[in-house]
Amino acid sequence: MKIYYFHSLYLNFNSSQTIQVIRDYRYLSDKGFDITLSGTYDDEQSYCDIQTYIHGHQIKILATEGASKIARMGSKVRFLADAIRHSRQRICFITRSYQKCREILYYRHLFPNALVLMEMHEQALPFLIPQKKKLSKRSYEKLFNKIDGLILTNYSQEKILRDEFSSLPKYSILPNGVETELFSQAHSPVHEKNPSHIVITYVGQFSSWKNIELIFQAMELLGNHYQLRIAGGKGNDESKKYIIQLTEKYKLTERVDYRGFVRPDQVASEVLNGSSVLLLPLGDNIESKHFTSPMKLFEYMATGIPVVSVNYPSVNMITGENTVFLASTAPVDFARAIEEASCCEDSERIKRMNKIAANYSYGNRARRFSKFINSFDEG
Repeated sequence: MKIYYFHSLYLNFNSSQTIQVIRDYRYLSDKGFDITLSGTYDDEQSYCDIQTYIHGHQIKILATEGASKIARMGSKVRFLADAIRHSRQRICFITRSYQKCREILYYRHLFPNALVLMEMHEQALPFLIPQKKKLSKRSYEKLFNKIDGLILTNYSQEKILRDEFSSLPKYSILPNGVETELFSQAHSPVHEKNPSHIVITYVGQFSSWKNIELIFQAMELLGNHYQLRIAGGKGNDESKKYIIQLTEKYKLTERVDYRGFVRPDQVASEVLNGSSVLLLPLGDNIESKHFTSPMKLFEYMATGIPVVSVNYPSVNMITGENTVFLASTAPVDFARAIEEASCCEDSERIKRMNKIAANYSYGNRARRFSKFINSFDEG
């Protein structure tokens, strides 16, 4: 079967969305699917890095140089033209937004043998998110009646969908994946009785709903021997300025090591390794509580380092009990969890965490993904 991922990607590994999609579909291609992606790029070397990563797999990218609206349109035209050339074959379109779903349904008469599946991500149901441009609930009800299936990216999404809608299309729950072999190399230092410093680490984007400020609020409550190592953001001056502002606001100038953007294949060895605790803050919003499938959670859990996360269904329905240290969004509670995790010498806890992470390897995700797609042809 040919799979067309109908969403224009920014073809640069600086994008967490691109990283997730490229990894997902590279592994899925190994299950016998012929994958087609599309997108634009403005950095030749970054695009070459992506091509190197997918080399040898049944996956191609229809790419257009430039980030303009015309470039994106050119990429989409090439994508649809390629799909039309194969329209007599069994095709599966996968989208990740209402707008893209509507668009492919508009063209569906050109593809008599096509499946249409929609992935659910952080802003999948904008009518539930305050201060967002909203599509009505009725719009989604109509859409769900026309598509073939849904791909939920966290168990916590299921209850929300069942509470909101009387009927749903066929669906499968497929949380994000992790390259366990890459992150298993990261370990915490041997704990001393009176360590001179403890390194706590965050890697990821700085989007407002992720509540990065919670880390700085907790740091203000911790002793001076706690040092924050942080990497990520967009890798530009805006991200650097944001971290500097938080550092100055909470008077942490001598305690924050900001490393900018770090290549995904270097995060485990260059940033996570040597940390005492890994951090996953989240905000008081529906994206954090129910709709995110935090890629960093899976990566952290594949390491040999204790993890502290905000305790939401999006997290605890994956971690279970006695693996990740869970806390509320209250800074004092998050700081307490960091202190507890930094003293953790429970190797069995780490083993339980690693076992759960292994279940979410990209290989295992691809196996479940393949089974779901094939189920539409099994009657």
